[in-house]
Amino acid sequence: MIIIRRGCWINAIPAGGLMGALSLPPVKYVNIFLWVRRNPSRHRVNISLLFSVPFLTRIRETIVMRRRGFTLIELLVVIAIIAILAAILFPVFARAREKAKQTSCLSNVKQMGLAAVMYSQDYDDVIVPCYIHWANGTNYTIWYGTSGNLAPYAGNRQIFHCPNSNGQAYAWGGGTDYGINMRIAASITITAGAGLNMSEVKYPAETVLIADSDWTRSTVDYKTSNSWRINDSRHPSYFMPARHNEGANIAYVDGHAKWHTVKLDPNSTYIGPVKYTFTPQDVCWYAGGSPKY
Repeated sequence: MIIIRRGCWINAIPAGGLMGALSLPPVKYVNIFLWVRRNPSRHRVNISLLFSVPFLTRIRETIVMRRRGFTLIELLVVIAIIAILAAILFPVFARAREKAKQTSCLSNVKQMGLAAVMYSQDYDDVIVPCYIHWANGTNYTIWYGTSGNLAPYAGNRQIFHCPNSNGQAYAWGGGTDYGINMRIAASITITAGAGLNMSEVKYPAETVLIADSDWTRSTVDYKTSNSWRINDSRHPSYFMPARHNEGANIAYVDGHAKWHTVKLDPNSTYIGPVKYTFTPQDVCWYAGGSPKY
C-alpha cells in the first residue's frame, strides 16, 4: 500500500518498471496525480491501481505531451524578454560606438592643433596659412594633406579625415573633413602679404583654428564643397556640422582641442544629407576676440 495525502502528487516512481510497461524511453521520475476520495485522516491506495490500463494510458499521454517542447506562452515570454533587452542595449552600443568615433576625431584635431603650433615655432610665430599662392600664379600649397603646410608636422595623413564623416567633405589634394579658420589663417601670395602672428591673437585659448567642417553635400544647394575652410559666417558649401553627439571638435590657436556644442538650424531649406547648423558665436573667430568679446 502507498499512503498519500488527499489531492497530492506521488513523486519519484523509478522509471525501470513503470516505463518498461509503457514501452517508453526511460526517464528518471514520473509525477502522478491521484485525486482520491475524501477521508478524514489518510487515503490508502492499492499499488495495483498504478498499473491499471486507463491509468497507464493517462500517464503515457501526459509524458508524450511534455516531450513536445515549449508552450506558445513560454516562447512569447522569451521573445518579449529578448526584445526588451535589445531595445535597452542597442542604443547603448550605438552611443558607445559614436563616442569612440568622437574621441578618435578629437585626437585628430588635437594633433593638427599641435602641428600648427610647431609650424608657428618654425616660422617666426606666424600662424599657418590656409594656403600659399606661389609666384607662378597657378600652384597652391594648402594647409592640409601630405604635401600641405602641416604635412612635415602631422606625420599621418589619416588625421585629416574624420572617422564619423560619410566620405570626404572636401576631396582636392588628398581630401579633408576639417576646415581652417580663414579669419586668422591668412591666404598668402608669395609676392605680397604675410600671415598673422601668434602674438596678435588676443585670446589664443578661445580662438578657433581648425574644426570639423562639411557642406550639405547636395549640388542642388550649392555646386561644390569649400569645406577646407571655415569661419564665423556660414554657407551651404562650408559650415561646422553637428557631427559628434550634436557637436563638433575644435582645435584652438594655443594647440588644445575640445568638443563644442553645435545647434542645428530648424529653418534651413537646404536638402542635403548633412544638416545645416548655426556657427558657434561663443568662441573667438578673429584675432581681437570677436564675436565672443
